[in-house]
Amino acid sequence: MRLQFIFLFLTAVITLGSTAQDFYEYLEREEPFLNVPRRLAASKRMATEHRILELARLHRLTEKARRILEGKD
Repeated sequence: MRLQFIFLFLTAVITLGSTAQDFYEYLEREEPFLNVPRRLAASKRMATEHRILELARLHRLTEKARRILEGKD
């Protein structure tokens, strides 16, 4: 059950990340007067930092799940 939750969480993180990127690409194409490139660069940096933090959290959860499945925790 916990392993399924981890995979569901990973799927959600990947989906939300790509959805945000698609939204900013849409804004860049359709609304050029909003000065999106500068915002987009900052947003991409924040998204990258967020993904790194989420991957680190996911790694900890995966290790914990592995220990639980092996009976060490």
